Amino acid sequence: MVRASPSLEKTAALRISLAGLRAFTKIGGFIKPTTRMIQVFGKNATKSRLEVGKEDVRRLLAGESLHIESEQENGYVILFHEGDILGLGLVLNNLVRSQLPRQYKKLLEPFLKPIP
Repeated sequence: MVRASPSLEKTAALRISLAGLRAFTKIGGFIKPTTRMIQVFGKNATKSRLEVGKEDVRRLLAGESLHIESEQENGYVILFHEGDILGLGLVLNNLVRSQLPRQYKKLLEPFLKPIP
């Protein structure tokens, strides 16, 4: 599975205490999927998913909450834009708060600017 390397013998002596992909963490009363989990399996989600438009993404990145008219339960949702996974949002009483990492703002700003 790995190429032969001078470092291979050194690493062979290491003991592995854990292996795998952390899927969820419990935060308060909610179960939060990890970013890696939604990147791998998010497109298969049938619940707790929310499609947001460009203006909604701008508002979330600006720190604003979105009001949604939905039967969505309180908890974490996977945010999609045009079918692509953006990250997570937290729904509380029909308000969505961004759980997108701060560095996303810099990455997504050019994409979100209006085309002249």
